[in-house]
Amino acid sequence: MPMNTKSSWLGFDCFIFRQSKKGPEMAVFAIDAYTLQNLSTVSRIADEKRGYQRIVNPRKLAAIRRYVETPEAVLPTGIVLATGDKPGFVKIVNRQPIGETGLIWSAKLEVKLNSKYKPFLIIDGQHRLYGITSSMLS
Repeated sequence: MPMNTKSSWLGFDCFIFRQSKKGPEMAVFAIDAYTLQNLSTVSRIADEKRGYQRIVNPRKLAAIRRYVETPEAVLPTGIVLATGDKPGFVKIVNRQPIGETGLIWSAKLEVKLNSKYKPFLIIDGQHRLYGITSSMLS
């Protein structure tokens, strides 16, 4: 769930980390599936310019849907996202270092709402996302 909404931005508590001093920054945060679906798109292998994900497998989707509708369901793996190619839609604010490594911070991830652009690309986890959002979960 979004931690706060201000004007056209959603905010999420997160951890930012790097695996090395020169490596890319990665954020770990929690977001509900329905909000994520509104903020993300899938880059398909069939796309001419790029593509990460195969076409949705209906059997796999149905299996995940059935699973998440059981009371004991837990999805222990995350969905991997990349930020889209337009700057200014995702930002990190209120960064506070954790420890003295210079490799991990607590922060707030802010995502700009826009009806014409979804700032996240799903790299891994499309079946988990679509399985949840097509289920009877609220």
